[in-house]
Parts: sequence; structure tokens; C-alpha cells
Amino acid sequence: IAGSTRPPLRTLRKLKEKIEVISWPLFVDLIFLEEIDEEFKKLVIKTGRIVYEKKQKYF
Repeated sequence: IAGSTRPPLRTLRKLKEKIEVISWPLFVDLIFLEEIDEEFKKLVIKTGRIVYEKKQKYF
């Protein structure tokens, strides 16, 4: 998750619940780009995939 601030814990729980009910044959990792190592951040940006992007409104 990229953004200037980390979403509230309640919002993260809701997001996790919504992801868990989807029957995709995929694994999903939620990471906060501002909180990870710079080299890993570059790797995520290069190889990661944005599934959904919305500005400043979490739900």
C-alpha cells in the first residue's frame, strides 16, 4: 500500500476480511512502501502489480 500515512487498524482489518472472502487462487501481501527497505521497495515497484488504486478514501 502506497500512501503518505498508514490506514487505521480498523480499515486494515476490513480490507483483510474483504480479501479473504475472494476466491482467487492467489496469495496477497499487504505492505506499506514507506515502511520497507529501499531496495525491497524498488523490487516491489518493479515487479508488483497494482490491483486497485483509489485516492485517499479507504472504504
